[in-house]
Amino acid sequence: MGLLDRTAMYWGLAVALGLVLVEVVMATFFGLDVTALLMGLVLGLAGALVFVIVRVLDPLDRRLAALAEGRLAEDDPLRKRCAGLLADAQAGRAQVEKSGCCRLSGDIPRR
Repeated sequence: MGLLDRTAMYWGLAVALGLVLVEVVMATFFGLDVTALLMGLVLGLAGALVFVIVRVLDPLDRRLAALAEGRLAEDDPLRKRCAGLLADAQAGRAQVEKSGCCRLSGDIPRR
C-alpha cells in the first residue's frame, strides 16, 4: 500500500462503506431477498473494480512511465520505494556503456 496516497485510500474506503450502507438500507426498505443482495454485491464489486482501475492503476501506470523517463518528483512514494532499483539500473547502464557493448546478444566476448 506504499504506492497509494492517503487520499486514494480514504476515497476507496468511503466508496466501499457507502455501497454497503446503500445496500443495507435498500435491502431493509424494500424487503429484498438473498438473490437481490448478491446482485447488489456483484454490482458493488464491479463499481469498486472500476474505481481501482481509474483511481489507482491508471495513475500508477503514468507514474511508472514518468519514473522511467526521469521526470518523477523526488518526494513521490514510488521513487522512494524504487530507489534501489533505480540505482542498480543506472549502474548497469553505466557498465554496459563503459564496456562498449550495445547489444547483449551478439557482442558478448567468448572465452
